[in-house]
Parts: sequence; C-alpha cells; structure tokens
Amino acid sequence: MSYGPEYDESNRERYEFDGAEAARESDGASADMDRPAGYAAAPPAEPRPAGNRLAPAPAAAARNAASKRRGTVPLALFVVAVLLLTGGMLLHLRSLGVRLRAVPEGGFRLFYGQDAEAALPGRAPASTPSPAPLTPADNPPDASTDRGSGPLDASGSTQLDIVPVTKSPPQESTVLTIGQIVKRNLDSVVGVLARYGDLGDMSSGSGIIMTEDGYILTNNHVVQDASSISIVLNSGESYEVVRVRADSRTDLAVLKIDAAGLTAAEFGDSDQVEVGDAAVVIGNPMGMELQSTVTNGIISAISRDIVVDDFRMTMLQTNCAINPGNSGGPLINEYGQVVGIISSKIMSDHFSTYMVEGLGFAIPISTVKPIVDELIVRGYVKGRPAIGISGETITKRQGRYMGWPEGVQVITINQDCDAALQGLRVDDIITHINKTSVLNISDINLIKNDLQVGDTITATVYRPSERRTIEISFKLMDSGEMGG
Repeated sequence: MSYGPEYDESNRERYEFDGAEAARESDGASADMDRPAGYAAAPPAEPRPAGNRLAPAPAAAARNAASKRRGTVPLALFVVAVLLLTGGMLLHLRSLGVRLRAVPEGGFRLFYGQDAEAALPGRAPASTPSPAPLTPADNPPDASTDRGSGPLDASGSTQLDIVPVTKSPPQESTVLTIGQIVKRNLDSVVGVLARYGDLGDMSSGSGIIMTEDGYILTNNHVVQDASSISIVLNSGESYEVVRVRADSRTDLAVLKIDAAGLTAAEFGDSDQVEVGDAAVVIGNPMGMELQSTVTNGIISAISRDIVVDDFRMTMLQTNCAINPGNSGGPLINEYGQVVGIISSKIMSDHFSTYMVEGLGFAIPISTVKPIVDELIVRGYVKGRPAIGISGETITKRQGRYMGWPEGVQVITINQDCDAALQGLRVDDIITHINKTSVLNISDINLIKNDLQVGDTITATVYRPSERRTIEISFKLMDSGEMGG
C-alpha cells in the first residue's frame, strides 16, 4: 500500500483500518487473486482507541483483565481457607467451654467451664455436654442484703414476732366468698419492679404487705441482683425500696419501704390447710399490665417435697392459675388468710419441658415465718452450713482435653473460711467429698446440706498446677457469719 503526501505516523492506524474495511467490502474473488494458493487471509488488525497509539486493542485489554482476575483466585481461596480454619477453631473452643473472663483481681483469665446461657432450652445440641454455670456452693446471703443488727435475746433468737400468724381453728372462722376474700386482701398485694444495670432492663413480680410500716414479702428470685427496686401499691402509688434482706435457699426476700398506714395481710396457719380447701391467688401475671389478677381453685396437695437449689422443701400445691409475675404473691385460704407464698420458679425449674396446667406451688407460711423473722432481725438465716466457695463443672470432655479429672473447679474462695485456711485454692478441682464422687455443685450441696455448721468434711482435690491429687479436711462455716 502506498501513502500520499498527507500521510504521517499519527494517522497510520487510521489508514490501515480504512484499508481493511475496504478490502472486506470488495469482491472476494478479486482479493484472492494476488494470494498464493493455500494461503489463508490474515485476520484484520484490531482497532485501537483513536488518539492513543500505546493503548492495547480492546481484545488484548480484555485478555489482560481476565488474567488479572485469574490471579486473584488463589488469594480469595487463601482468605476463605483462613476464615474457615479460624471459625472451626472457635467452634471447637466453644464446645470445650473455653472462654475469657474478667476476674476481680484485675485483668482476664481463660476458663474451661461452660456458658450458663447454653443451658437454656434449645441452646445446646444433644451431643454437647450439659453446661454448668459458675455457681456458689453455699447459698450465702445476697450481697445487697442489709446486715444491720436487731434486738436479740440472750439465746440469740429473735424477740420480734414480725409475721403474726392467726392460730384460731378454722371452724371458729367464717368461710368467705371469693369476692369477700379479694376485697379483704387486694390492698395488701403489691407489684415489685426490679431494674438491672444502666440499660433499663426490668422484671416484675408480686409481693405481700406484712406490716403497716412498710415490710414487704416476696421471692428472692424476683429481686436477685437488681440495681434498684420499687413497690407499686394497688392504688398505683409507688415507693423505692430502701432495704433488701434475702435468703436464696428458701427463695424468700424481705423488702422495706418508707411508708406508714399500709394495709397488712393476715397470715394463717398453713399446718391447718387440708386437701380440697378452696384457694385464691392474687398477683401480677405476665407483668404490671395485668396487675391484681385474681384466680381461684383448691389446695391440691399439702406435702409436696421438691428440691429447690439443692435444698429439699415441703410445698403446698394448688390448681389456681399461676404464671410468671405471680411469684411472691399470696396463696389465700377460704378464710381470707395468707397460707403460702407463690413461687413460679419452682414450676419453671422442674416442669419447664412439659406443657402443664393447673399445677402451682407455694411456700407454706410455717416455713416462711422463722426465715422472715431472722432476715428482719439478724439480716441472714443463722446455722446454714457453707464451704465458702463458688465453682464450675469440669466435664469428662473438658477433662480429657486438659488432662484433668471430672469434678468442680474452685473459681472463688472466701478467705475467711476454714477451707482456705486449710489450703484449698482457686483452680483446685474437687472430685470427692467424704469419699463420695461429686461431678457438679449440686452434688456438693446435697452432701453439705445434710451436715451441720462445725462438721468436718474431707475433700479429694486435684491440683492442676502441681498435677497431683491431695486430700484437704476443713470445717463447715456459718454462711451468714462469713459475710457472704
């Protein structure tokens, strides 16, 4: 091809492109005459962007981009592999119960116990070991309990009769209608609002006015660990709680508000209750929106032995409708007297996996009265045996992974307890108490609760730091006198 005088390097590609287009449009036979036989026509040159002689043709640019994309594939696969490996390791550590936790001494420690949340229904698959939360072995009084002393006689027993119980035989009383029972007790039943932390989380329950000057009775689980508590009267008037004294073992708590002229409930003798007697429950099921709900039924049983927090209690059973929010409210007999304190915790702890109706439990007043009198006067219940520790379960799977035996690992220990003085340490794993194997806190409590303050027990202990097993003997202490 020849070029005219107008040709220069800058428009060379344009001429070649125009020539190629002309050749494609010309007759094929004439184009082939100048080529040797068997010679295939070369494909036309790819056009480049006008004005940029160094830029690659579009097809070449596409090939370069594809090459770059292929180069990113190994990097992407590497990132995915790292993520999968990391996720697998985290899941494995989670299944073993390994976690990081802040400790009171400052900083963080790795613990090999399990997460309490995983113990909730549906949180853990059947193949996962049953989770075991950090648990106090001794049921000490709540940390928020006010320990102010009250009047005691020389023997140490209470002088006050805080919860007066009407002992008159039922036959001397008049059986009331449900309406009369409600009218007599409605102003004695209160709402209990418990707040937690700075996020405004709140729960509610029921309570009973015991005295005109503001002593309120409810369940411990209604107010446990609350940062603040308020009482709502049936009239809608609200008071802040100024004192809390609680006993976790019997699930009872006494609250104090600054008030006067309140309507106190009348407490009856629960020992005189018989199966088939009429019963009424007043409370706040499912929250304060349903405040002062009344349900009725009968006394279904009078001697139901149920283990609550590793402590056996004899309960009253009723078929009155009871739901969360009724906790701490009254079970009232046909004479309008409070004969029991409702505890929905008992039902949820023991029957949560079943669909049940007409099955409720109440703590008898015969059990409530001595506990409440001691809480008000002394601030705690005297004579409760305690070791002075809290601990976590080491399962067989965790033990096999760490090279430890099954048992209960000591997480905290009260330095005033005899166990600490005799050499028991944090991180020790208790495997036996008095030669009886223990696999969790409940096993320890069931043994301990059959003993008395001052009794000596022997614990078989594996010490991970020294990789050896030792025996330590120590005395059980009074949980209240240890200061919690």
